[in-house]
Amino acid sequence: MNISRRTLIHFSIFTILGMSAAGLLIIASFHDKSTTEVLFGGKQWYVQIGIGAVYGLATSIIALMMVGLPMLKETNRFFQDLIKSINPTFIHILFYSACAAIGEEILFRGAIQPIIGIWFTSVIFVLLHGYLNPGNLPLSLYGVFLVIVVAGFGYLYKLVGLGSAVMAHFVYDVIMFSSLKYRKTKDPNPT
Repeated sequence: MNISRRTLIHFSIFTILGMSAAGLLIIASFHDKSTTEVLFGGKQWYVQIGIGAVYGLATSIIALMMVGLPMLKETNRFFQDLIKSINPTFIHILFYSACAAIGEEILFRGAIQPIIGIWFTSVIFVLLHGYLNPGNLPLSLYGVFLVIVVAGFGYLYKLVGLGSAVMAHFVYDVIMFSSLKYRKTKDPNPT
């Protein structure tokens, strides 16, 4: 798979604008809560940000341990090669992560989850990201882990507020992108 940095920037802009717009349209059309309530309701903003950051950090640490397992070596190498081919700067990583966190959380947690539930939304989210693949058992095992992580985003939204889910998603993505870009891989066959 060959994705350029420019393509990923365009996709990120589509994610924040297109998914947010779709989510806001669904909220306005099908929800009892107002758009303002969905976006800004819940606990105080600083509580949402703090809880989300802690959850994102904790789940990314577990994910980093998982991707270090021998059975996920090839999956991890695939994603490392993909990120290295894009060669994002840290500013790009922050941008990609912010766009994904805001756009996807407004659409999936704010708009879709109240209609179909936390767990079904989580499975759909992970399926759409390609992590549940019957032809690739190691990737699918990681996908099951991601379903649980993403369900956590759903509970954060429900119990704390959308800002908490957005922050958790953002922190998780920044750490995972950064790990893929900056982590040194051990070559089993050095020359």
